[in-house]
Amino acid sequence: MNIFAKARRAISDESGAVTVDWVVLTAAVVILSIGAITTLSGGVDGLISSISSELGEGAGVVSTQTWE
Repeated sequence: MNIFAKARRAISDESGAVTVDWVVLTAAVVILSIGAITTLSGGVDGLISSISSELGEGAGVVSTQTWE
């Protein structure tokens, strides 16, 4: 078997093509996830601050109540 026959057989072999597809798809999912986390993190921080301040105000109201 000469070098050209080996090269022709290696080019026509598709056994690794599925692995490459999965690697590319996994990389795309990871990149999109990182982008979504980065985009949403600012809004989540603001929401947490808002909830914290509302809970603080509610705790102040409850603590001044007289319970019978």
